[in-house]
Amino acid sequence: HIKGDSNQTNTNSDSEVGPWEEIRWIADPKWGSLYVSYTSVVTGNGVLYYQEAKTVKGIGQWFLIARDAYNGVELWRENIGGFLKYIRNPDYTYCADEKSLYYREESRQISRDSMTGKKLMTYETKIPPEFALVNGSVLVLCSKSTLDAFDKSSGKLLWSQPISIYPAALN
Repeated sequence: HIKGDSNQTNTNSDSEVGPWEEIRWIADPKWGSLYVSYTSVVTGNGVLYYQEAKTVKGIGQWFLIARDAYNGVELWRENIGGFLKYIRNPDYTYCADEKSLYYREESRQISRDSMTGKKLMTYETKIPPEFALVNGSVLVLCSKSTLDAFDKSSGKLLWSQPISIYPAALN
């Protein structure tokens, strides 16, 4: 509570709150920057993924970054293109499970290994996906006109359903 405990004082008898006994986040960046933009944050199995827009030698670039969520150590970084490649904030095609990150790259959905960043699979769609979710062995992608389900390990299209509007839960 903002005032401590039920008597509205700024002190209480909470024994769990106190000075830090350890520092967990040891990697840079320790705080944000006016010259860097972060978007599309998602976590899975102790890994934090995000996009970083950054100017490198005067050229704007998007980087896909994976960090250990416990201590902030960067696991991998991938240059995924220029600023104008994706102007979607936030990007709802990012999702993760215990082993992989899934995200849109142009008109395809891509999966990458969570620890190495190695590209594992490309899921081809007729229309670029706008929403994605992963559950068990299935990756579901939603575009403006179709709902597609893929076997996430083989990339095989399991089924495709035309839709006339977005499902209510995704709108």
